[in-house]
Amino acid sequence: MDGWIQNDNNENIFDPIEINESFQKFYEKLYSSEIGPNTSEINNFLDKIQIPKISEVIKGKLEKEITLMELSTAIDSIKVGKTPGPDGIPIEIYKVFKYRLMAPLLEMFKESFHNGILPTSLRGALITLLPKPGKPNNKCENFRPISLLNVDLKILSKVIARRLEKIIPKIMDKDQNVQGRQGFHNARRILNILF
Repeated sequence: MDGWIQNDNNENIFDPIEINESFQKFYEKLYSSEIGPNTSEINNFLDKIQIPKISEVIKGKLEKEITLMELSTAIDSIKVGKTPGPDGIPIEIYKVFKYRLMAPLLEMFKESFHNGILPTSLRGALITLLPKPGKPNNKCENFRPISLLNVDLKILSKVIARRLEKIIPKIMDKDQNVQGRQGFHNARRILNILF
């Protein structure tokens, strides 16, 4: 951004607060819907859908307490060189101090699952805007928002994703697969999109 942006009325805005407001209005309009959800249609759909049930064994595997081994594997699998979230702690710190940080992380995750709520630090994101290549950067629509998440949330997400990747192929309908791909690859693609 060149220190100014053009608003919807093609006026040049230089004040940082007004620039933020222009982006906020743009994305509120972009992501809002004039048509509200039809609750009866949603309920009707959900009543008719055949959702496969998982066995108690699979349920137990999904709901078991997180282990230090799962945390270690998750930390090792996260790529370095990525921008950290709002707390500013990059994955490199978790990798260097892994054996000192895993116990407190494990305790936090256990407490979160026990209480049914994640700590505030895991529920926030820092939204930043990246300019779209080849577009002038004085219009809101020429930026792409990304959410920067804290690494501890990424670690937890990796643990959950690894558990799910073993289960999804067993419960995913064949119609949800991309032809020519094995079920594992389709499940992996879904998990990559989600996490």
